[in-house]
Amino acid sequence: MSYHYICAGAVALAMTLPACSKDPAAQARGRDDAAKPVTTENVREESVRRSVEVVGTLAAVDEVTVSSEADGIVAKILHDLGDRVSAGEALVELDREKAEYNVAQQKAALQRALAQYGAPDSEHLPPIERTPDVQKAKAELVQAQLSYDRTKELQNRQLVPRQTLDDADAMLQSKKASYDSALQNAKNLQANIAAPTRPPGSRIGSSATPTSAPRSTATCSAGW
Repeated sequence: MSYHYICAGAVALAMTLPACSKDPAAQARGRDDAAKPVTTENVREESVRRSVEVVGTLAAVDEVTVSSEADGIVAKILHDLGDRVSAGEALVELDREKAEYNVAQQKAALQRALAQYGAPDSEHLPPIERTPDVQKAKAELVQAQLSYDRTKELQNRQLVPRQTLDDADAMLQSKKASYDSALQNAKNLQANIAAPTRPPGSRIGSSATPTSAPRSTATCSAGW
């Protein structure tokens, strides 16, 4: 009886030893073989938004250089590169001090020309022959012509020497030249007075008509 019990214990020990002798890798494979829950989904199309951060420089497709007849110190910048602007909209504003000084000088020169021309304003200009300088030169020319005619008559009668006639002729030619010069000066004055005058310019626009004499440039870019 004791023999059978010993054999049974030996068999049980032999069956137990192989189970204890499994390494950790084998035990892990045993656990991985266990069933796991799985969720399934139907195939469908979806849009995926991705945000990418980059560093770069944006440039307009078209770039336009805007020229203006206005010149001066920039007092205010109204638009910068990349801004959207409309036709006629101002881009920069110039300091008005120099432009106003130039206009004051032009107005003073205009008043002097009007006084010399004998006109109250630029809208009421008399004929060139009726301007003060031309009338004065005309009167002197008539007087010189009369003096020459009298001297020539006296010289023909041998009452005056030939030198007196030559002097009268020289005076006559001088007065003719003075009269022609007065006519030309009157024409020049008339042209200067009739020339269009413009107010002081203080702005540079993308397409507006400039309002002063010199030139400056600005650059604007088309928007995206």
